[in-house]
Amino acid sequence: MNNNTLYYSDRKISNSALGYFMESPKYFILMLDKILEGISGAFLERGEAYHMFILERDEFEKTYTVCDFVKPRGEQENIFCEKIASSNLVEYSDIIIEAYSAAYKTDGLPKETIAGKGLEKARKLSSYIAYLKQSKEGKRTISKADKEWLELLSNEIINNKTANSLIYERKPTAEYYTESYIEWEYTFEGNSIPCKSLIDRFVVDHDTKEILLVDLKTSSSFYEFPTKSFIKYDYARQLAFYIRALKYWISTERPELADYEIKSHIVCVSTDKRFADVQVYAISKETLKEADDRIEILLQEITKRWATNNWTSDEVKTL
Repeated sequence: MNNNTLYYSDRKISNSALGYFMESPKYFILMLDKILEGISGAFLERGEAYHMFILERDEFEKTYTVCDFVKPRGEQENIFCEKIASSNLVEYSDIIIEAYSAAYKTDGLPKETIAGKGLEKARKLSSYIAYLKQSKEGKRTISKADKEWLELLSNEIINNKTANSLIYERKPTAEYYTESYIEWEYTFEGNSIPCKSLIDRFVVDHDTKEILLVDLKTSSSFYEFPTKSFIKYDYARQLAFYIRALKYWISTERPELADYEIKSHIVCVSTDKRFADVQVYAISKETLKEADDRIEILLQEITKRWATNNWTSDEVKTL
C-alpha cells in the first residue's frame, strides 16, 4: 500500500478534517467515517497528475499512459472496441470476428470477409483499443497535449533557481523526502487523538541546519494566489499542521534534528496553458504562528469531543 492510499484510508485527523470540524462537529465525524464523501473526480485527478509528474516521475510513468486516439463514431464502433479490449479469446483473428459480429450484422458473410472488415476497423481504432485495455489494467490516461504541458512546467521549475533547489536539486549533504506519510498524536488534558499528514516534500539540509518544507500548488493566477487561493483554502493552516507532523517525526525518529529550523515554502505552478510559469512563496513565521494558534483551538475542542464521542452542536452561537 503506497503512502497516498494509506493516507486516504486511515481514520485519523488531517488538516482537511480541521476544515470539516469548522463546518460542524457532525460534518467532521461523518466525513471521518466516510459516510459523506468530499471532492472527487476530474478536479482531484488533475491535481494528482501535476503532483505525481513533478514529484514522483517514476510513479507517474507507472500510473499514466499517454493516449492520442481517434474516438469511435457511434454505438457500433464503441461495442466493437469494447469487445476486443475485454475478449478472453487467444487468437487475434477470432477476437476480431467475435467483436465485429457483436457490433455489426454479419448474417451470411464468410469468416474471411468478417475478419477483413474487422481488421481494417481495428487498425483505424487501434490507439483507442489500446487505451481501453490499459484502462482495464488500472492505468490512467492523459492526453499527449497534457503530458507536453507537464513537461513544460517541469522545465520551468528546473530553470527557476529557487524552485529547482526545492524540487529537483540533490546535494550530498542533504536528505530528501517526497510524499511522506507521518502519523502523529495530539494530547490535551490527558486525552490523545490520532493525526496524520501527507507532506509533498521536505529537505533536511545539514549544511544550513534547516528543514525546508515544500508544498506544491497550482494556480491560474499568481497575482491572485496570495489574496484568494491562499486564504480561501487556508494554506497557512495546512503548512502549520505539517510543521506539527514534522516536529513529531523529529522528536520520535530524528531527535538529532531538534535544533534545525523549519522553513515553509509553496511552489506554485501555472494552470494557464497560454504560458508555463512557476512562482515560489516563502511563508512567514508570523503567518504560521497565527495559523498554529487556530489549529491548537480546533484540536483542543476535537480532543474533548473525541473523549466523549459527542458530535452534536449543543452551544448557541451569537450573531
